Order: sequence, then C-alpha cells, then structure tokens
Amino acid sequence: MKKHLLSMLVLLSLVVAASAQLPQKKAAIQKKVQFRSSKVLSKVRRTPSITPSDNQMWWNNHDVEAGWYLDGYGSAGHYDLAIYLPGDYFAGSDVAVDAISIFPIVKDMSNVKVWISKELPADGSSADLEVVAVSSSQLEVESFNDVAFKKSHKIPDDGLFVGLSFDEKDLKNGGDYAGSPILFTDSEKNRMGGFLFFDSFEKEWVQYDGNLVWSVLVSGKLPDNGVSIADFGIAYSLNGAKTNSFSIPIVNEGQNPVTSVAYTVKGDGVTQGEKTVNVSIDDFKGTGVLEVSMNGEGSVGAFGKTITITKVNGKANDLNSGNESEGKVVSVSKSASPMPVAEEFTGTWCQYCPVGITYMELMEKKYGDKVIPIAVHAGDEMAVEDFDDVIDSYVSSFPTVLVNRELDIYPTELNDGIDLVSKGLSPGTVALNATWADNSKKEVSFKTKTVFNFSDTGANYSLAYLLTEDGMKDDSWKQRNYFSGQSGDKNMAFWYSAPYEVSGLEFNHVAVAGWSVLDGVDGSLPATVSDGKAIDSFFNGDISGNTLIQDKSRLTAIVLLLDGVSGKIISAAKSAIGEPTGISLTEVSADKQSARYNLSGQRVGSNYRGIVVENGRKRLMK
Repeated sequence: MKKHLLSMLVLLSLVVAASAQLPQKKAAIQKKVQFRSSKVLSKVRRTPSITPSDNQMWWNNHDVEAGWYLDGYGSAGHYDLAIYLPGDYFAGSDVAVDAISIFPIVKDMSNVKVWISKELPADGSSADLEVVAVSSSQLEVESFNDVAFKKSHKIPDDGLFVGLSFDEKDLKNGGDYAGSPILFTDSEKNRMGGFLFFDSFEKEWVQYDGNLVWSVLVSGKLPDNGVSIADFGIAYSLNGAKTNSFSIPIVNEGQNPVTSVAYTVKGDGVTQGEKTVNVSIDDFKGTGVLEVSMNGEGSVGAFGKTITITKVNGKANDLNSGNESEGKVVSVSKSASPMPVAEEFTGTWCQYCPVGITYMELMEKKYGDKVIPIAVHAGDEMAVEDFDDVIDSYVSSFPTVLVNRELDIYPTELNDGIDLVSKGLSPGTVALNATWADNSKKEVSFKTKTVFNFSDTGANYSLAYLLTEDGMKDDSWKQRNYFSGQSGDKNMAFWYSAPYEVSGLEFNHVAVAGWSVLDGVDGSLPATVSDGKAIDSFFNGDISGNTLIQDKSRLTAIVLLLDGVSGKIISAAKSAIGEPTGISLTEVSADKQSARYNLSGQRVGSNYRGIVVENGRKRLMK
C-alpha cells in the first residue's frame, strides 16, 4: 500500500515502518496525561542512572517536546509492549543494544520483565535473546528507570524487538492513571520503527501509532556529523522564477547536535552552488526540516533536481547514502491556487469528534463554495470502505482533518489550514460536469476538463472521483459527546449543553462512494501534458449496489486532481448531479473520421475498439 508524505507543517521520520506484515491498529487517543506537577515534565530530557561510555549513547524513542498521552484497557490485564529497531536504522553502523529505560505510569505493575528478541514473542517470558526480571517494588513511578541487559545484543540486518511486559491487576492501588498504563507521545519525531503492543483481547501483535516513552542505550561505531534527507517530490515556481521556500524533512544521523547544514542543487537547467543554512536538531535521530528555495530555470516546464547534503556542522557529511533528495521543479506559465479540500475523519463512536462537526460547519459558513468539505466516517453506520486506503495512509487518530492531504491538523485549526493551502501554487485546474448516466440513476457520469499550466512528457497526475451526501439521518444513530457538561469554547456551546449521546442529528458532506480516492484512476490523465491545453476525461461511477446512500437528490459529485508523486490534492471541483442528457450509445463504423476519446479521456485512433466519446456522444467502435 502506498504511503504518502505530508510535506508541510509535519516533521516526518525517515524510518521504515516496523514490519509490513503486522496489521495496524487504529484507535482514538483515550486521554491526555494530566500530571500532578510540572516536576515530571522536567524529567523528559532524562538524567540516566547508567552513564554512557565513550562509545555509548542513550536514544529517546519519544519526542521530548510532544504531548504525552495514555492508553490502556481501562481494566486489569496483561501488557506486552515493544519497539522495533531496524537493522539499517543507525546508518548501517555496527551497533548493539545494551540497556533500556522505561517510564512506569501506574503503581500496580507486577510480573515486570524487559526483554530483547529477534521475533515478536508469544509473551515477554519467551523472548529468544534475553529476559530480565525487574522488581516492581524498585520501580520509580513517573520517572525513567534504567535496566541493563546482561550482554550487548548486536542489531542484525533484519532488526530486533526490545520490549516490556507486565500485569496490571489491582486497579485500586494503581494511582491516578490506573487502567491506562501505556504512556506515549503522538509526534512523528524520533520514531523508531513503530509502537507495537500485544492486545490481550485480540490475542495477536498489532501495530499502534505513537511513540513509547522509552530510551535505549546503544553502543558501537556511530557517525559524528551526519544528516539524511527525504525526497522532496515536486516544487512549483511561476514563469521560471525562483521557487517559493519549502520544507524537506531531515534526520540527525550523528551523535553530535546539528547546528548547520550545507547543500547543493544539481540537475536539468540551472545548477545551484553550495548554500549553508542554520538548523537545530539536538538528539540523535531527531528530526527537523531543511528550508529550501531553488533558482529559477528562466522558462516554463519540468526539470529534474537532486539536492545533496554536503556538510553538517561545517564538516563533510558522514553519510554516503541517504544524503540526497530527488525531485522535480515544475515551472508554470500562470498562477493558479489549489482548491482547498477538507477531509474530516470522524465517527459517531468518537466522543471527541463533535469538535470536527462544529469546525467543519464554521469553515463552510466562512468559505462557502471556495472550499470542498468531505466527512469520512469509519466504524459507524456511515462508514465508507472506499476511503480505507486513505485512512491507512494518513490517519492515526480521530478526529483529524486533512487539508489537500498536505496538512494534518486538529479541527480547531481548520481555517488556518485552508488559508495556508490557498496561498500555494497549483500546476493546473480541473472542472467537473456531473450527470446521471440514464434515468435509472444507477451510474453517475463524471465529465472533467483538466488544464495544466506547463508542458511535460513525464507528468504523474491522476483523477479520483467520489460522492458526498447531505442531510443523512437515522433515529438509531447516536453521536458520542465528550464535551457534555464542559465549557470554554463558545463555538462548542451546543455540545456543552447536549448529553453524552446525541440523537436526531443530520450529518452533512458524508462520503458515500468513491473510486480510487487514494491514488486516482489509472490512465485517467496522460503522461504528456501541454501548457494551456485542455484534457477531457470521462468516467462512470456505478452505485447500483450502494446501500449507504439515503437520498440521491442530496448527492454532490467531486473530482480530485492528485499529484502522483506526493499524493497531494492539487486541485478539485464539485458539481450537482444533472439529469441524463438522453444521448444513447450508438454503433459507428471504424472508418468514421473525427476526434475520438476513450472513457479515460485519452485520444484514440480509428483502429480502437470499444466505447468512445466523439463530438460529445458515446459511441461503440467495432
């Protein structure tokens, strides 16, 4: 499954996910930690009881600046937690694991073990490399506790799992956080592979989004000054001018804090000499961004580029791989702003999701037709399977709003996100005319016109299609409401006065059908595009088996123009669904001379066999 980068305002780790065969567990954050004093927070930058030697270093799995959250069964149970250390995580160095530092949050832990294993064990006691029993009476709650392994364990090419196992049985003596012993940060910074835990209810290992508040003591040959960089994908400029500044995720791969980075830009057209910029990344495997702008080409078109990190802290970059960022600069002939698309991920089961409902309504009131709202439900009666791939690729908690799959924001920040995306530069636009295919209203015909403002023979764009419905309602649907009885945000007044479960609501902009909404329909747009030349595309969406739609008169058709490199939505359009045109499918001979297009909008020759669009009419070429 394709995973896309959110390239703005999000700092991404370059680490490979823990294990592709492990299923992901998507869950809402249960509650944010409310510590009794700020004393605990001051311990985030740890003071270890095991002091590292010259060839050792403590590495934090968690982001020291991110919010801390709790999760758990809410009842007594057994926990097996682990993080995965990929073999290539330490830039290919010969590195071993010597100790682990855990952060207990509840008082009633028993049968505590730390362990290290080549494979995920059935439980901590069966770890295949080493198991260390820890006396629960010696654990200091709400603090780091260092536990050394009896020997160093080299990280092999296929990686290692480092874990913690314990029981939480007596919740009466567990303290303020009883029932929620899993402490994690929700940031992508400093992430090592993944956060995995053994769920006693599901009886299998599952992958969980978040970073355990743990540290690992590693030893071996580590780079001193090293920075890796992600591919930047596509950057846009206007009329061959200098690109706007954009952010590329970078990672500190060396033991020394990073204070400056030097880079060069080479490729088609203008070559840019070495430039040094100040950055600040304190921790090994800490993440940051490199702000880059590239010189213009002086002409309209697409130009391949390679950005190379040449120096770190004024010294040669210790990395021989991972130090280059590949991408393309697209210079457009005229300015076009992206149409903002707000995808709200929600569910009636989600007690925090009323904030998303509220701020989506406020957004629509402010922007009207200048924004496209989409409410994507999961896990409830309005769930739409067509968006499962989008959720797996982008969403780690509910509520979340994606703006053009470029920003991942909390709903209260929605208007700021819309404003920011609107200021961007789009390489093209798309327009939509939607009608019913015929009077049976079992298919929606999408007719689109896409115009790119540059020419290229290697363009990578596609179209995705979906339907939303307004006014969806059912007396049995109950929206959970965490905000019942609270106060503080005047925009949430309705929910403050409403009960914990709210019935009788109408849900708007609900995604009820979609076709290739993650990556777009294959072949929907050609690889060769010409500046200013319209591309006509045609697509029929079959809804004959759709049981989610309540009222076809309340449907809205939407087309998304997707960047195939970054996954961003670079433009979009919506349309009411008009009545059928009454044009029937006819047969014509293959020698009839006129411009013909297949249903993907590609021009075809006289030898093409199948359904074509010719002079606005669908015909069957034999």
